[in-house]
Amino acid sequence: MSKIRIITDSASDIPDEYLALVPEVVMLNIPMVVDGQPKRERRDFSIEEYYDILANAAELPTTSQITMMEYQEEYAKAFAEGVEHLIVVTITAKASNMFNAACMARDNLWEEQPETKAMSIDVIDSREYTFLYGHAVLEGVKMIRGGADYTEIVKHLSTIPQRTGVSFAIYKLDYAKRSGRISPAAAFAGELMGLRPIMSILDGEVKIPHKVRGDKQAVKKMVDLFEQEADPDAPYTIMWATNRPAMEELRDAMAARGHKRCRGIHRIGAAITTNSGPTLVGMFYTKKQ
Repeated sequence: MSKIRIITDSASDIPDEYLALVPEVVMLNIPMVVDGQPKRERRDFSIEEYYDILANAAELPTTSQITMMEYQEEYAKAFAEGVEHLIVVTITAKASNMFNAACMARDNLWEEQPETKAMSIDVIDSREYTFLYGHAVLEGVKMIRGGADYTEIVKHLSTIPQRTGVSFAIYKLDYAKRSGRISPAAAFAGELMGLRPIMSILDGEVKIPHKVRGDKQAVKKMVDLFEQEADPDAPYTIMWATNRPAMEELRDAMAARGHKRCRGIHRIGAAITTNSGPTLVGMFYTKKQ
């Protein structure tokens, strides 16, 4: 059986306890700057520790990107270790230049070391954020262990957006205002009226297709969207950061409506919480065919 490895980035929010069980996956840590100090996501702090960092930072932390040279070094290492097929899955290219950096690294490696062309390198723009593509990477590991051909795995990982639906409710608008995702005027009016934006990810970008008034309506809207869009026989995953009451309300509302196939409840990392705040809660699921 050919040796297959998957490289992804820390914005995939794959939990540490999962990473420890999947040697087929290499996670590269995204650079960040917190109050002028360089950091690496998931190396210098965990997902949970970042919430305190975000709350206490004088300025909104900023993220950078994994460089072409970092990708190239990881590719060369994989080749030296006998990997035959390398699959690279990045955060959406609409949010970062890492997809382009990963592609340039492949081309540069093959030019500088022609013998490495013996190792295939497929770079996939997930067009997603957080554990939406982290979960897909773990599905890829299952396929590797099940003996799937690497072309099947590449095809599966390339269809993440077509297969996945997502909705997140923002419960406080201050971070969305600071990051520019919502204008100050809209944030002021939204807080005054108790509006809760419902985010989705469409064509690789965060969009706000719905707004509701009040926390109860936010949960109801997310459950309604699930029932409209999701394959009723497929499981779903709940995502949250610091807003435990809203997470539990969503969990209980889904169960009360008969949707009991929750495959997990996971935390949201820096890529989303920096721009939308740590109070957001949501879920993702397999869409109807």
